[in-house]
Amino acid sequence: MRAAGLAPPTRPPLPCSCTRQHWTALPPKVIGKLYKLTPTELRVLLAIVQVGGVSEVADALGIAESTVRTHLLRLFAKTGASANPISSS
Repeated sequence: MRAAGLAPPTRPPLPCSCTRQHWTALPPKVIGKLYKLTPTELRVLLAIVQVGGVSEVADALGIAESTVRTHLLRLFAKTGASANPISSS
């Protein structure tokens, strides 16, 4: 039971830019547990970081591009990330 006035625990935000350096700093199992990812969501996340875009990941994993996009939408929802690129200005 939480004490009165304390906020519920939150997940940490994603790094400011989702670069390979940030994502490879933590073991995949830690990332999966931290954001409560399914094994497939974690596999798609790691493939995006290592392989590249949606079509490349679909080819590498042997799944449809629409399936990759679905998993990415779930990843965005679970992590609080955005599909919009970060502005450099």
